[in-house]
Amino acid sequence: MQKPFVLGVNGAPYKDGVVMELLASVLQGAQSEGAEVDTINLYEVDSQFVKGAYSEDPGLETVAQTPKDGLTELYPTILRGRRFGFGNSGLLGQYERGDERFY
Repeated sequence: MQKPFVLGVNGAPYKDGVVMELLASVLQGAQSEGAEVDTINLYEVDSQFVKGAYSEDPGLETVAQTPKDGLTELYPTILRGRRFGFGNSGLLGQYERGDERFY
């Protein structure tokens, strides 16, 4: 059986702050149960702001239309994840893809 992959997403500006400490604890628990883990620090990702077109023309919102930046480079890593841990200064939660649970 393949190891589950758990991705931690740090949305806080500090890699050594309380949020990252809590997120690291979650990931450490997953790793101790046999999961492969990785972390993305969003403040280190070079991303471009693009005004969404969905409300005007949903057909324009395609992967091909997205800017090629640091976030799109992370798509393969994000798509590997089955479980996600999110942390920012107002939230620490987890999401299980396909299960529609967010807590």
